[in-house]
Amino acid sequence: MRAIKKLRGFVARASDTKESQPFPSSGFGHLNPFQATATFAPNMEPLTITEPYKTLAKLSQDVGDIKADLWEKDGLDDKIQCVAGTQEETLSDMELLKTENEKLKKDMEMLKSVVIKLDRKVQQQEAEITDLKGRSMKFNILIHNLEEDSEEVLRTKIPNLIKEHLGVEGVEFSNTHRNAGEVKPNGKPRTITGRLMRIEYKDEILKQQRAKKEGGAELPFYITPQSPPQVNETRKKLVELNNKYWQENVKTRIIGDKLVFPNGTVYKDKVSTPNAEELLQMDSKEIEKIEGISTKRSDTHSDGGNQFSAAAVDVNAFAKVRNFYKKVSIDPFYGRANHNILIYRFKDNNGILHEGYCDDGEFGAGRKMLGILQDQSRVNVAIVISRMMGRHLGPKRFQIMENTMMDALNKV
Repeated sequence: MRAIKKLRGFVARASDTKESQPFPSSGFGHLNPFQATATFAPNMEPLTITEPYKTLAKLSQDVGDIKADLWEKDGLDDKIQCVAGTQEETLSDMELLKTENEKLKKDMEMLKSVVIKLDRKVQQQEAEITDLKGRSMKFNILIHNLEEDSEEVLRTKIPNLIKEHLGVEGVEFSNTHRNAGEVKPNGKPRTITGRLMRIEYKDEILKQQRAKKEGGAELPFYITPQSPPQVNETRKKLVELNNKYWQENVKTRIIGDKLVFPNGTVYKDKVSTPNAEELLQMDSKEIEKIEGISTKRSDTHSDGGNQFSAAAVDVNAFAKVRNFYKKVSIDPFYGRANHNILIYRFKDNNGILHEGYCDDGEFGAGRKMLGILQDQSRVNVAIVISRMMGRHLGPKRFQIMENTMMDALNKV
């Protein structure tokens, strides 16, 4: 600042000034503010001491300037007061931000609780809807592979065929129809849905069909009970697992929608689709762990408004599969998909093969994609295929999923 610069200049000039000689005890000459002389002896020249007085006057002026810089308007004191005021405002703003941050944390926790509660209700409602569908289909059977005839009358044709080939008489239907679908020349016949008048007919038809198959008889059709897709896929998965355990000499049994071991323990998937509670209540360590997983992603494949994408990663343990599934589920892109289908197949440190899938509502997709990995002998990989729904694609969707999956796998 100006005053400090002046003070430094004064010190520099003072150090360059010659030291005054000591005055003898004999008389002094004439002295005024601007010039002073002293005579020491008759033969000596007078000593001029004007410069120190000029320096003193300059110092007085610099001191005045320093005072002005300190205390006048917009001086150092005003600036210090301004800084102090700004600091108080900053501290006040920090306290306000801290309060707002605490409020946001509470709001976030409340929103998490609401989302978790809603997710539980949705799961409960989905289970109830599946149960209602199952009840509404209780009297229904599906007749597959029966050749189509443009003039067929199914309500009489089906009972006659059941009597002829299965030996079950008196079967009555309240309704029979071919399912919707395109009729292709030399194509596979459309499935028939029939609603029986009495449930006893259903049990007897399935019993006689099973006996005929065990006896080696060839039938022009085959019949299955109708049930919701979720129930069908669960049943197929349980049958696959049951066969696998029997091959390993473990005598499991299928009871309802559960696979039960000889000791009474119920089978439970080691990997399942993460729900809202699992994802929202992850701690910082778990989040840091899943963020560290490096994935390879496919290009996006589109068809009829549907968008398919896949992410793949190397795995060798169930923990890695679960963390990978969570990472994909909280990803902004994959998290908004209608379905995130997980497929995994790996060997652990003991060389034991583990494989499985989660359809996430895209029933049949996981089983088909796992079959492709098995055919190609791919191990130590996990893939999530994501689908954002557009129009109905039918079986065509499985080919798109396969292409998308292979796109991601080829980058691993």
